[in-house]
Amino acid sequence: MELIVSGLSRNSLHAAQQDLARRIQEPHIVCDPNMPPLVISHGSGNIGETLDYVTVTLPTSLRDLPRDDVLEYARQVISQFDGLHVSWKVGRGADKTRQLSFMNPAERNKESDAQFERDILKVFEDRSLDVQHHWCNRGRATFHFLKRDAVSDIINRPPTIGNRSINPIVPRYVQPEHCFEIAVTNVGAFPAAKSRIDSYIQEKMGRDALRDSCMEWDSNVYIARLSTPDETSTFLSLPFTCFDHENPSLKPNDPDFLYTLNSSGLPATMNNSNTRNQNPDSPMLRNQLDELSRQNRTISHTLDVALNQQNSLVNQLDNV
Repeated sequence: MELIVSGLSRNSLHAAQQDLARRIQEPHIVCDPNMPPLVISHGSGNIGETLDYVTVTLPTSLRDLPRDDVLEYARQVISQFDGLHVSWKVGRGADKTRQLSFMNPAERNKESDAQFERDILKVFEDRSLDVQHHWCNRGRATFHFLKRDAVSDIINRPPTIGNRSINPIVPRYVQPEHCFEIAVTNVGAFPAAKSRIDSYIQEKMGRDALRDSCMEWDSNVYIARLSTPDETSTFLSLPFTCFDHENPSLKPNDPDFLYTLNSSGLPATMNNSNTRNQNPDSPMLRNQLDELSRQNRTISHTLDVALNQQNSLVNQLDNV
């Protein structure tokens, strides 16, 4: 269980942690005096970098207890601060919501990879896209941006090195909306997958066990929230047999916590229609809608032309 808070000071190595701790202690902030002290940690595993975000977790004494209510209350408290963005963390490691990667198209070696990383970084500097930290591993250069808008900007207009456009690799995840959400991937081939898994959970755990559910990634990922953390843990410990009588060549992955699946990355075989991750005002989504509209207009025009030609042919035959 982790929250991620961004938009904090990054003037020094520990500035973000100190900034959030100071804000929580401000006298005008309404906070339950019984709330246990929170653990505010550096946002990335590499503590040698200055970042604008931190992770917030429970103290060690409470980590083995399913106290999602404490972090949910903390999320509401932190939401009071202007300029901060707080949400459930997507998965382990750096903030995936502001991250893109690029593969070096040249022969991969230490010198080539270092030059490729510098070239990509120079493009971002020229476009005034602030990078918080970056690294390169086996030809894959990864960049973490200060502003979320930079991600959609780069997806719409990939960097060009020489005469070659380098398309970004976008992290595959679903943004958690609640703590302890579970997910089942690779269910897109099963008709009515959502209603069938809903019924399966209620059959196994009781009708009141399921709080809500939805489908993501073009209906390939089923997401659900159960009533209690204990029920969630119990359900995940059971064999998942919902589709056992289906075609044996079609097999969904076993249910797991959404956080765990996001940490590993969702299966690369799925197309992205991830409504949770897309801002309705984002340039990326607007471009997708514009493209669909253009395709619809093209199809409509083609049908009109074909219909006119057919009518003309009928009229010619009538006049014979």
